[in-house]
Amino acid sequence: MAKRFRIVHAKITLEGFGDRSSSEYFRSSLEQSWTPGAQVTRYERSWRLSKSAEHDEGVWHGRIGFVKEGELSTLDWDDSKEDFIRGEASSGVVVPFLIDGGSRIVSFQLVSGQVRTKTVTSNLQALFNTSKAHYWKIEPLSFKTGFEDWKSTVSCISKCKFRLSYPNPNWTGRENIKELMDGLRAEVITLRARADKESSIETDSDLFQQAMDHIRLGYGSAEMVGTERGSGDESKFVLTEDGGYVPAVDKIDVEGEETEATAQELREVQSKLLEREAIPSPEIVPDVEDGEEDDEQSF
Repeated sequence: MAKRFRIVHAKITLEGFGDRSSSEYFRSSLEQSWTPGAQVTRYERSWRLSKSAEHDEGVWHGRIGFVKEGELSTLDWDDSKEDFIRGEASSGVVVPFLIDGGSRIVSFQLVSGQVRTKTVTSNLQALFNTSKAHYWKIEPLSFKTGFEDWKSTVSCISKCKFRLSYPNPNWTGRENIKELMDGLRAEVITLRARADKESSIETDSDLFQQAMDHIRLGYGSAEMVGTERGSGDESKFVLTEDGGYVPAVDKIDVEGEETEATAQELREVQSKLLEREAIPSPEIVPDVEDGEEDDEQSF
């Protein structure tokens, strides 16, 4: 039976260099920072970094993951092999990834229902930074798109979150937002909505439309979650004053009992990404309750 793997793409850079470091410096810095067995603990999960394998010239393959303590040990860490060992069932999570030194792109398999994109990028970044030889930044990539284009790809919008700030100079066409903010005497407000079961957020409502216009004028941001048509997968959309974005995510179908994307599969998907224009994801100002470094608990 065919399985579908979701592959997420991110940008890896050396702090202070961006894309300006030479290929040779990038290679040596990565080799110095890649410490097999390196470990970071967050939210009671201890993430480890496997040994590296150079898949092609300037392309490295590895894995990060964690073992769930107290469960049947069918996933374990082997110090001698500097890698994860699988049994017949999973008692943890392993995320295979591939780094292209030329494009500085990291592609990794997203384990649905187990970890989120930011969980992977933040932990991989932290694992590379444990050596303190260099400091790395790993940021998810996105594609620009319009709201209506994204909306046409989903069967429903299950959640939305608006972060709205007080405008300068006027409220033209956004009277509902003005009444809400003035009534609360608020400089910034956050609106969250979750659709009724078997329903969808009403995007034609005055409040929704005015909030979207408010953001397009430069006074906030929006995040939305929908259900992708056909696959039923979760789909996300972000709106800022600079436009709309969707995560740079690809899907591959595999046969057999594979549980992980291979280095070759990751490389093939990554190569196709280079033919498109992926850009860094927009930075969304977090709410106080969403300010965790990891996003296990966030929207």
